[in-house]
Amino acid sequence: MSEDERSFSTSLSTLFIEGVLSFLRGIKDVILGCVFALSIVYKNSKIRSKVGLSFILNGFILASSILLFEHVVLPVVLLLTSWTLGLFGKDLTSEQLSWLESLLSYTFTGLWMLPMFLICTPINSIWFREIAIEANDQAAKSLKKKPSRWNFKLMITDLLYAMAIEIVFTIQSTAVNFLPVGGSALSLIHMSFLYSLYSFEYKWFYQGITVQKRLSYIELQWPYFLGFEAHPSLWVWLNCKQYSMAIRSALSTFVRFRPVSLPSPAPLLLSRHNSNHVPVDDVLSGLTKEQIQLRESIRNFCEKELGPVADQIDRDNHFPQMRDFWKKLGKMGLLGITAPEKYNGANLGYLEQTLIVEEMSRVSAAIALSYGAHSNLCVNQIVRNGSEEQKEKYLPK
Repeated sequence: MSEDERSFSTSLSTLFIEGVLSFLRGIKDVILGCVFALSIVYKNSKIRSKVGLSFILNGFILASSILLFEHVVLPVVLLLTSWTLGLFGKDLTSEQLSWLESLLSYTFTGLWMLPMFLICTPINSIWFREIAIEANDQAAKSLKKKPSRWNFKLMITDLLYAMAIEIVFTIQSTAVNFLPVGGSALSLIHMSFLYSLYSFEYKWFYQGITVQKRLSYIELQWPYFLGFEAHPSLWVWLNCKQYSMAIRSALSTFVRFRPVSLPSPAPLLLSRHNSNHVPVDDVLSGLTKEQIQLRESIRNFCEKELGPVADQIDRDNHFPQMRDFWKKLGKMGLLGITAPEKYNGANLGYLEQTLIVEEMSRVSAAIALSYGAHSNLCVNQIVRNGSEEQKEKYLPK
């Protein structure tokens, strides 16, 4: 096994271990969060009354409607259908009966459950916002700063956007459930991510974190959020799948202020900062020993200097250590890779420049693009078309 293959195998093993640890950290945090939420409900009478109203508004109404449909409406409709067909001398087969029952269930879900869910969601977010404020205030000691208070207009915009995202997640979860192989597992994973987004909504909203950043958190830290909601989602899914919407709605207030005492999950896992390097046969590619050494040195440098902050650069569109990073590139002689030696350049070719850009882009495409622009649009053009005064002033020293 070559050095590159061993490095690639080690990176995969490290990612797997980090993912497992993050998953377990999510399970630990969901337990701590539940303890914290129960303590708030027990100590704060205002929150306790609101939680009780939440159970009545969401759980009782939705659960009662499901019970009414399954034990009264559905049997009556099936009985009337069978009786009506019996008048004409026809009977429903078991297959037809199953098809009719499924059709009625989907109709009930689409015409009653989903509209009720859409009505309850904004009511919960507005009516119970006081709960989130109280919970965040009590957890303020564990936060670096108190949560941000958004204005009403921004809150409505965020609410509508979040609802759209949650609807898309729900549709995806329902769609993948019909896959013949692995559909149920994929549906459960989708719902775990949805419930994580739902659970952390209060915490992130009052910290001023936008929906886009919330989705980015879940994308980059998915093992943590899978662990955080996998157990509750699995319990609901296995024991009372038909009541899952009612149960989640009934517990909406509780689960949504449960994470406020928890720190934001870190570090970001399985993200681009682990680089996208795969083994390459440099000798077969025709590279010289010097070019291979250049590639390896750039790879190690970028993974060390850019790796830990690559995802942050993409997320925030900002690189606080940019100046220091460029100075280090200059000390390595990489800022004038194609410039003549008389101007203190490396006097190398475009192949070497391409190798640098390639290795840099494996870790951060944004910084690689910036380096490419510096080399091609600045250095090369000054070498070709600049005056001697400009070359002396701007080319590498």
